Amino acid sequence: MTLATLFQRFTPIEQEVSHQLDMLRGFSTAMVLFCHAYLLFLYPVWPAIMLPVYLFAHAWVMALFALSGFLICKSACYNIQQNHQFNIRRYAFSRLNRIVPPFYFGCGALLLIYLISPWFFASGSRELAVISDTMSQAKMVLDAKSFTGVLLFVNGFLTETPASNFSFWSLPFEVWFYVLFGLLLWPQNKIAIFSAALLMLSLSLLNYAFLLYSLIWCGGAIAALLHNHQHQLKARILLVIFSLTTIVLLVLAVSGLFMLPADVDKPKLLLALYGTLCGLGFGLLFYLMSFQRVRIRLPGYRLAKSSYSIYILHFPLLLFIYGIVQPYIYQNSFLLLAATVVIACAVMLAGLIVGRYIEKLKPFP
Repeated sequence: MTLATLFQRFTPIEQEVSHQLDMLRGFSTAMVLFCHAYLLFLYPVWPAIMLPVYLFAHAWVMALFALSGFLICKSACYNIQQNHQFNIRRYAFSRLNRIVPPFYFGCGALLLIYLISPWFFASGSRELAVISDTMSQAKMVLDAKSFTGVLLFVNGFLTETPASNFSFWSLPFEVWFYVLFGLLLWPQNKIAIFSAALLMLSLSLLNYAFLLYSLIWCGGAIAALLHNHQHQLKARILLVIFSLTTIVLLVLAVSGLFMLPADVDKPKLLLALYGTLCGLGFGLLFYLMSFQRVRIRLPGYRLAKSSYSIYILHFPLLLFIYGIVQPYIYQNSFLLLAATVVIACAVMLAGLIVGRYIEKLKPFP
């Protein structure tokens, strides 16, 4: 089977499966938001659970990577079926319409928040009051280089991700996955395939996590292809594949921990390998869901259509509110917990409302 024939078949997913995937997308976004709210507001008081909360949030971001691979592959196969070959223009414009309006709105919101924060922060500047050992590296900082890197989708590769919106770290990965996938499917274009290979090599050398997380995106795409061809694998085979994958990733983790030089960021490597395992697990879940061999019920369905906007906006909004209320909410544990939950819900509602409008915009025909 050639690459072209592999993607020529399209089988739509059942409405019930689509509903469950939307549940999972909305739930994933909400989990990331509430975990970040903990890291900003609650970590100084309850630091003991920081690592599991951080890993939990990271796992749900990996779920979004796998879901993206699954849905984009489905969309590309439908594109091929409708046009008898891959219509690169249609694919590019659909991706641009999805990415551009919420993303650049989020960039504009971040810049505005950065500019006005000294007028609202309790400190009278962009500095956060130090309360105990506050969360990681979050700060209201934004420089021209890092912001330009975000605008060009090269943060994490050529520039650092701004500490005022850590959520931006995953967006260039997602965009370059789209680009690589489009180049690979470009019909009868050897230059495009060569460009894809060169781009993949370059991005992986700049950030090895991109190579690992591309496996997650490909895992979601493979799940979509198996469903398109109605190829059901037995549970035993799936268990063997996932077990072998887990063993390989564990061997890489142990090897990296003991064999790499001391100046290598080993926690980053372990996090990337952990994220890869989680993402591939979600890819397996989507495969089982597509055949309705597994059914899920999660809250968050109504968030799905605005999930992208919520994801982009939530961190700078949380950080902005944190700078305003930080000196006043640490008087007792109940007040702190209640304030964290209310603020997180308010930020989620703001993203939900914005997303209902901004994600409907289609600037490209």
